[in-house]
Amino acid sequence: MNVLLAFDKFKGAMSAGEACRVAAEGIRRVRPEWTLFEAPLTDGGEGFCPILTEACGGALAWHTVADPLMRPVKAPIGWVEAQALPAAARQLLGCGERERIAVIEMAAASGLPLLAGEERDPWKTSSRGTGELILRAAQEGADRILLGVGGSATNDCGAGILEALGVEFLGAGGDPIPSITPENFGKVDSVLFSKVGPLPPVVIASDVQSPLLGEKGATRVFGPQKGLVDVEAMESVFERMAILLAASSSLELDPALPGMGAAGGVSFGLAACTRISLVPGFSLVSAWMGLPEKFRAADWVLTGEGRLDRGSLSGKGPVELLREAVGYGTRPVAMAGAIEEGVGECLSEELGGCECRALSKPEWSLERSLRCAAERLREESADWAESLGAEYQP
Repeated sequence: MNVLLAFDKFKGAMSAGEACRVAAEGIRRVRPEWTLFEAPLTDGGEGFCPILTEACGGALAWHTVADPLMRPVKAPIGWVEAQALPAAARQLLGCGERERIAVIEMAAASGLPLLAGEERDPWKTSSRGTGELILRAAQEGADRILLGVGGSATNDCGAGILEALGVEFLGAGGDPIPSITPENFGKVDSVLFSKVGPLPPVVIASDVQSPLLGEKGATRVFGPQKGLVDVEAMESVFERMAILLAASSSLELDPALPGMGAAGGVSFGLAACTRISLVPGFSLVSAWMGLPEKFRAADWVLTGEGRLDRGSLSGKGPVELLREAVGYGTRPVAMAGAIEEGVGECLSEELGGCECRALSKPEWSLERSLRCAAERLREESADWAESLGAEYQP
């Protein structure tokens, strides 16, 4: 029996890698003769940099940068040689075999998990730390930067990143406005790009298709998730900043393009000072991790994350993985901390059968669910393996 374990993170309980290891422990407890493959998943948020870097034998370098509230935090850059990547991944990145790629994740420097609940306020948060990582990667000779933008705490149109790269935001009298955040966007009269040094192309991994502005834009769709209360006021200053950036940049910017609203407008901001491209997050991770080859070798695939809900059916990593796996004839199993009513049935109907197992019980508190997640995943994985029977033949 060959089983692929490809879990995403269980937020607040286990990283993707930890979840894969825990599930493997449970299965080995009852089926030590089975062959298990571990392939931790990432959606561009937490774990994006170390998971992708380690998957192809790259190296992590840690740097002290600004967190969303300008406090020091350690965050990594992953250094990867393009020749170590599968050809399909290089094609998505648009790179040659001899390129040196820097892998960066926003969540490590500018992520929501870095803030306590009462600190989450997009008026005051900055993406500057991510910009400091990008600048460091450029200075150290990256031929291309791969940026995962999931889990960001900011809605600053990428202004913090631009400030770190050398962009100047000036007031009406021509004086610089330091520590730019949406809170002081209204004071900005002009934007200067003259001090920005050369930057390599940036590939942004994101499944978000939102434009920059409007009903489906960054502020209205994702702002409230980051603690934003006055959405209309933010949309107003956000639009004004977008106009200033577009008028000041030498590059052509289109805020209506799909994906410009990802991570609070970071795609739009970066497009003002370097060449960017957007790639679907799961497609890139699948190619990078060599998932098609792993599907061909596996009889079953187990995946999951903290919660499976109807939003998961719209392109989130574990569900996309199940869909892809079924196309290769691999049988699917989903395990999650919680599963919204009806979602398991939808998955089973779509995939022609999919066992879904919830780790927590309805009466449990969130605290208990998080505390027990690892042991419950270990137990459910062992129970699933044992239920197949020792004589199972694929």
